[in-house]
Amino acid sequence: MPNKPVPPRRPAPKPASKPAPRPTAKPAAKPAVPKPTLKPVPKPVARPAATKPTMPRPTVPGARPSIASPNRITRPNFLPVTKSGQTTGKTPAKAVAQPKTVVRPVIIKPPAGGKPGVPGVRDHRTVTTVPGRAGTATAPAKVPPKVLTATPAKPPQTTPQLNNIRFVDPNFARNIVGLRPATGGSPRSQMKVPISPVPDPTDEVLFEDPVQAGKKYYLPRYKVAAQGQKYQISFKQDDAGWSFMVNLTKFAAPSIATAAKTAQEIDHHVAVLVRFSQMIGNQAGAQEELSFQEVTLKNDVLTAALHLDSLPQRDLLYQALQDRSFGTALVVRRAVTVAVPIPQPPAPLAIFRRPGTPPPPSPTPAVPQYRQAERVIDETVDPRPFVFSPSLHKYIFAGVTPESSGENLGLTRCEVAGTDGRTYTYYQDGAKPYVFYYLPDSFKLPRRQDGAHEPLVSASFGQAAAADELKATFSFIAVPYVDPNRLATAGPQLKNSISELPKGVDGPQFEPLLAAPGKIHFSLSYPGCDTSKGPYELRDKASVDLRSGIHDSLQLSLAQFQSLYDALFSPSSVLLTGKVDVDLGADAGEEIPFSARLNDLAGDFLAFSEDPLAADGTTAAAPDGSGGPSMKDSLTSALGDAAQGNVDSAVVDLVGGLAGKLFSKKKKDKKKKQPDAPPAAAEAGVQATWQNIIESPVEIDSLSATLVRGEESLPATIDGLDLSQPVQIPPGQQITFTITPADATAAGDPVHADYDLSGVRPVPDREAIWNEILDPTAPESYLTTITVKTPASTFAAPADNPGQQIVSMVVDFDSGVSTELNSTKLEAKVDLPHPVVNFVLRKADSGEYRYKLTLVRSSGEQTRDADWRPPETTTVLFPAVG
Repeated sequence: MPNKPVPPRRPAPKPASKPAPRPTAKPAAKPAVPKPTLKPVPKPVARPAATKPTMPRPTVPGARPSIASPNRITRPNFLPVTKSGQTTGKTPAKAVAQPKTVVRPVIIKPPAGGKPGVPGVRDHRTVTTVPGRAGTATAPAKVPPKVLTATPAKPPQTTPQLNNIRFVDPNFARNIVGLRPATGGSPRSQMKVPISPVPDPTDEVLFEDPVQAGKKYYLPRYKVAAQGQKYQISFKQDDAGWSFMVNLTKFAAPSIATAAKTAQEIDHHVAVLVRFSQMIGNQAGAQEELSFQEVTLKNDVLTAALHLDSLPQRDLLYQALQDRSFGTALVVRRAVTVAVPIPQPPAPLAIFRRPGTPPPPSPTPAVPQYRQAERVIDETVDPRPFVFSPSLHKYIFAGVTPESSGENLGLTRCEVAGTDGRTYTYYQDGAKPYVFYYLPDSFKLPRRQDGAHEPLVSASFGQAAAADELKATFSFIAVPYVDPNRLATAGPQLKNSISELPKGVDGPQFEPLLAAPGKIHFSLSYPGCDTSKGPYELRDKASVDLRSGIHDSLQLSLAQFQSLYDALFSPSSVLLTGKVDVDLGADAGEEIPFSARLNDLAGDFLAFSEDPLAADGTTAAAPDGSGGPSMKDSLTSALGDAAQGNVDSAVVDLVGGLAGKLFSKKKKDKKKKQPDAPPAAAEAGVQATWQNIIESPVEIDSLSATLVRGEESLPATIDGLDLSQPVQIPPGQQITFTITPADATAAGDPVHADYDLSGVRPVPDREAIWNEILDPTAPESYLTTITVKTPASTFAAPADNPGQQIVSMVVDFDSGVSTELNSTKLEAKVDLPHPVVNFVLRKADSGEYRYKLTLVRSSGEQTRDADWRPPETTTVLFPAVG
């Protein structure tokens, strides 16, 4: 990294603005408030082998995107482009299965004088249920499917969802796929999609039909189409504006070109992107990534159209296609659904057998197992870089006259003071001045967003002759974290930097900064690291991305791993802390802290459901049990509107029945004096059910909530939750309590609760987390060598009873190992396997073992111990002969 001043390390900032005080849950004014009821939920079953495909939804050709088109954290537009399913651009291809998304509004407290919401960031709560993990076996959710499908607090999305990261950053997704391999699968005969011979397929792999092994498939590559001596690339202008068009044709990778002649093209989806550097000053510091909004296939020619938002954006792309310093690349992203092989479990340890016993039968070869998975594979199209000479390729740039050649189309550094006293840096896009790129506050270990919600870390071990020779591999994923409140604070200040807002944009829009290649570096403190150049060691082999996250693997001794595992649970240890340095050109560098702590993970640890409360305190439900609004609800709402003089709204709210007749009669008999409208019904609140969806207990020290109705926030109290002492929710269990308005409030539209979770935290369980992160495909034991001895007198014949002479002593150990001693063999060395978990979790002596003794006498009599003898730890064992 160039020598230049680097700002001091920025710890993760605290929220930029504090919400208005919320009432804290207190015990109700009763003699005693019962503890919340803990409700067990069904135990999750074993992870299924196959997952349902979740290929991205095709785009409707011809539809122009708005200014608020998908940005860097949403997946690009994919379209099926297999020969058998060609599209003309007029009829969209049939969509395949999509993740199920539930969107609920959320109110973000603004800074003083501001408006609710984060400018330019999606201001909603999104919970996604995906029928398959990103590249891994799926564990059934611990959440009952009927309820508890949402999380009680989720800030606006500022980084890609891990479940969809393969569509946004396929290279980083491979790190997650390989983190902890799946173990459950199904035989090939049950697969319905082509078989991949490797877990991580490429376009140089031949796939097989699941039924007909001789039937092969291949994934084509793409190249720029040419007609005569001209590339089929051009800028086009129409009434809607400028577009950049690229035509592509298919071909097989050279390594499989011969075999592909008799193979069939595999069904796949395609997205196209153009990527180039963004200049900060006169240096490449960041990176732009634009997704082509239309991808169509006709007559074996793939046409990709990138509709440009503005003339400055066109001019920036014009520059990037002519100047090699931009490092421009055209990327074709291909998504396939295949069956990938499941790694076989490790072979069991060899068992010593007793002398004279026949050898065990050879193990039956395991039937290969597979699971269905989505794989996304990028191809960088030639030429590389994707740059063309304006003199040789005038036809590409025909009609383009740069309008903003004198303007700065790079990034401009902006500094904004936060309410916490810190200064934050943003980078304004010269081509889209309403877009500001931000850096993360920090990097944290995450939990999966589905399944068991386990930490995204993995531990695996080899086998060794002793504990001090055992090697451990610790791998982890870290994701970027940003406080949405600080973006909300920065929005009004950055708006002053925008000279003109385009139609449909009302303020700054925020996107994560993408660092240019070679401009980002990760350093880490861990047991045994090289600290000769500072407190952290540069991890030059780590994968680091400001949008997707960090992936790294550490090779450690068992003792070092024990220290590392302790550090994961310690808030004060300096181990597993570090930083990400970002070189952003001539302006300055940035430093982003990293910390791996299991009590501070990014991701959900609770799920919840809410039911509206009726006036009598019971949950309101539809008569048919559907959970929809009942007639009582409609009547209450209608009478409330009528009391305010809004009879039209009241009538709309009613769907017939007695109440409908009441208002109809009022219209017919206008002369009859009407009684005063009844008082408005009071808002009763909601009943909340929370469930712990992780492996560790969740502890509630304090809790407050606000009821939200549209843009209105209602102060609330929590009943049925006694927090005079902390309340713990064990894994998989539920609690139920109610949230009611603190002040009398008229009923109206449905309300939902927003929670302040600052007093709610997981309590990491060392053993439960160990069981979640251990790589099931690797051995997890080490060996200790002990010597078994006995004196020669053991085998001497008794003078008074020669038939009781011991001729053989067999020692059976609880690990399955056996050895024999006799008059010609008075000692033997035995290797005993021991589980690593005892050492790592600092349980009982990790060298402990038990044994049974069998004595064989000259008369043929055998005496066996009925039970295991007391545990031993000695490395020299003299079995006691009774």
